[in-house]
Amino acid sequence: MNYKVLHGIRLAGEAYEKQDYDRNRHVVCTSGDGKGDFKGRVTDYIKQYPVPVDTHCYLCGNFNMIHEVFDLLEQQGLPPENVHAEVYF
Repeated sequence: MNYKVLHGIRLAGEAYEKQDYDRNRHVVCTSGDGKGDFKGRVTDYIKQYPVPVDTHCYLCGNFNMIHEVFDLLEQQGLPPENVHAEVYF
């Protein structure tokens, strides 16, 4: 299966279930302590590493993050029908 998990959190210690994913397919984006795989928010990661337009994305988290990522993916040319979302909080 071809996938990548971008896990946006403030502190690296909040990276729950990280051990359940292939190390090469799980990226912890930390905005607080810089101890993750990428220092910055998920949006910063996507800006630096654009998503291929044939990708299907599943976004889950708070409404503001989902909205921001959706807009960013659309700007990168990803069709809206390839973006699926679930608001958690």
